Amino acid sequence: MNLASSYPLSLSEKAFTLMELLIAITIGAMVMAIIATAFHVSVANWERVRKSNDRLQVFQIADLLANQLLHLRKRPIPARGRNRTAFYGKERELLFVTDYSLLGLFRNNSVIVSARFDDNEKILVYRQMLLNPRGDFQDFIGNFLEGRITAEMERWIEERKIPMEKVVFEYCKDDETSFRKTWTGETGELPDVVRLSFDHKGARASVVRVVNLKLMEKIGRFYVKGKNSE
Repeated sequence: MNLASSYPLSLSEKAFTLMELLIAITIGAMVMAIIATAFHVSVANWERVRKSNDRLQVFQIADLLANQLLHLRKRPIPARGRNRTAFYGKERELLFVTDYSLLGLFRNNSVIVSARFDDNEKILVYRQMLLNPRGDFQDFIGNFLEGRITAEMERWIEERKIPMEKVVFEYCKDDETSFRKTWTGETGELPDVVRLSFDHKGARASVVRVVNLKLMEKIGRFYVKGKNSE
């Protein structure tokens, strides 16, 4: 006897009914819609946080450099057997010695600070290196001043790459009526005032830092103007 023919399967046992298929498709579509919406919201939130962080970095780097300029040291930099000027500035490049460090690792030690803006990449490269007078450090310092970083130097260097649309550094003396775009520091003389300007995605920070202590007593320490707009 054929047992299979004795117990015929119903339509519902053979396959999904049309109604079941429609329900399954609807549920699947709803799940995909929820996932897509959640993903879109997550991406939007991430982008909003990223943009907010980008804007925040404008004010953070402005504050950091302002504080480091406040602790500026008129100290020659020993490099490869000779002393180099302690302060050098261009419109998009700034280099100086300070007693204010980015990290606690080098607190109470002088550091060399380099801030270079790449207008093509729209990146501000911030570096600081411990100013160690040891002889074997002089080659490191020479490389650092030239913007070359070797593997042996990396442990002594802190680096930050910050997205930035525009950066301008300017310099002047007390008796000058306008800012200069460069400061060679060939005589070892420091500027009296340094102006730092940063602009990125609607966030703007302009810092005027008085680095001459006598002048600072006359006109105050510094001011920071900031604007953050979409």
